[in-house]
Amino acid sequence: MTPAMCLALALFFEARSEPVEAQLAIAEVIINRAEDSRWPDTICAVIRQGEERRHKCQFSFMCDGQPERPDDNVIEQRAWDKAQELAEQILADPSILAGMPSDHYVRTDVQRVWMNDLFYVETIGSHIFLTSNE
Repeated sequence: MTPAMCLALALFFEARSEPVEAQLAIAEVIINRAEDSRWPDTICAVIRQGEERRHKCQFSFMCDGQPERPDDNVIEQRAWDKAQELAEQILADPSILAGMPSDHYVRTDVQRVWMNDLFYVETIGSHIFLTSNE
């Protein structure tokens, strides 16, 4: 799978109903991780990390037991097309990203114990962006 396809899948499953700014921020978390020695060194490897552990992976869509493909309906197809286009744009010109230092994110309606060890960066749409660096 290409980096663009992996990134598009993440954007689609993690933020398809979110504003573009939130999708860009999620992409930035993935890219930040790929560039950090604490995580795998490719976009696809970052997204797939822990996929073999049901409901215990880094990106929940990878280990929820559901196929990693959009449903066959018009609304989903538009969101999928948008995610693919945005992923291609990001990889062609990473300067469209905001330069946010985030390496984690979580939905605003979710509270996780691991969040207590991180530093708040910003809330965009329905996602809270955090970093492990001060």
